[in-house]
Amino acid sequence: MELVARLPAHGLDGFQLAHALDDHGYRVITPGARAPRGPDYGLEGLPEIFAQVPGGRLVVTDGGLGWADAAGDVVLKMPEDRIGGIELLTIGGHAWVRLYDSDGDEFFAAPLSALRISRTDLRDSARRAGLPVNDAEYDAYLSAAFHSAVSTLAAPEPERATAALPAPATPDSGPAGDVPAPRPPDVTFSVSAPPTPATAPGALLDATRRSRIGTYGMSVLLCEAVALLGAVWLGPDLGGFNATAAWSVPAGLVIGLLGYWLYDRNRSQLRVSSAGLAVVTRRGKVEWDLARDRVGGVGIDESAERMPRLVVWAPSGRVLRQITFPPDLDELRGACERYGVPWGPPDADRPAPPPPEL
Repeated sequence: MELVARLPAHGLDGFQLAHALDDHGYRVITPGARAPRGPDYGLEGLPEIFAQVPGGRLVVTDGGLGWADAAGDVVLKMPEDRIGGIELLTIGGHAWVRLYDSDGDEFFAAPLSALRISRTDLRDSARRAGLPVNDAEYDAYLSAAFHSAVSTLAAPEPERATAALPAPATPDSGPAGDVPAPRPPDVTFSVSAPPTPATAPGALLDATRRSRIGTYGMSVLLCEAVALLGAVWLGPDLGGFNATAAWSVPAGLVIGLLGYWLYDRNRSQLRVSSAGLAVVTRRGKVEWDLARDRVGGVGIDESAERMPRLVVWAPSGRVLRQITFPPDLDELRGACERYGVPWGPPDADRPAPPPPEL
């Protein structure tokens, strides 16, 4: 620690230093554990009647959802025509449910522990009742388990010895049993490789319209500034400032618009899926990708002494990638929760448990 104290480490973030040392095998002793981060969602959306019913719990009834008391009588019912979607997800290591109306707007979100119903019971009961329920993490788990089971069928099996079957004796052949039985042809199954973060189905997030328009304006202003400086510098040799600016300013405008239009045609986009994260261009080129097990969190990093940046953390807390274009944060957060990618920096002092009831 005396050596670290003498290092020129002005502005060095202790969180990043501790986890960088931990990644290299050092044992880091911190003065105290930070308070664990809790989910940003609260229970303000719970109706007051939920607390007024002793032993109340969420149940799936004929034609919708209901809130039942300890005796099993439904005291509050939500009809099926009001439910546009039921989404099950994991927040902070706990199972949550989000309800959407027929217009696709979220109107209710709460942990299942507060509703006294398990994730499996709600998912299976809602599907049996014909309600629109979505559990992307469970579906991704089943898909991974299926690929893991089927991939073993394509593995080459060891060579098996073939027994010689006795053949019936013929006048032209020797004693019975000298001719071995023909070997049956090998049966193989072709199994496709699991999807990568760049090819797996998921959400494709683009830069916001406001950001794109602002970049258009900055590109034009930069080209106009270069055109004016060129007119001031080269104007005396090209017939004066006014004559030079008369053609350089429109040329700068055209170059700025055309240049950014060419760049915008192949701009980068962020793909969020259950397989991980990837940044791909509109023409399909993969700039970088990260598998799901390498991602510890996605969010805003404010530790550096500069503008906040959108980054991807490793489970240890180290910054892996920086997302240079700003997508819509609400859409990004919803996509991360939908496909099981953790949102926010990882909590190193209290690692989150695996998703419950998968």
